[in-house]
Amino acid sequence: MIGMLAVLEGHMMDGEVPQRLTDRLRDRLVMVGLLDQAPSSRDLRQAISDLNQRLRYARGEYQEPPVQLPVPD
Repeated sequence: MIGMLAVLEGHMMDGEVPQRLTDRLRDRLVMVGLLDQAPSSRDLRQAISDLNQRLRYARGEYQEPPVQLPVPD
């Protein structure tokens, strides 16, 4: 899952993810409270990156929850 999220984030940065899929991901993350209403594409990439870091922490890769760093524009 960690690798899949990283690949997804990279393809999103390159604009290679179909809009329909991007919209579905955005809607799901809004529905579960990980994004505010009407997020930008950058906000969506940030949420994917944050989720990836949360998984790494849950897996035991970090001793403490990671500090969320902003994704590049």
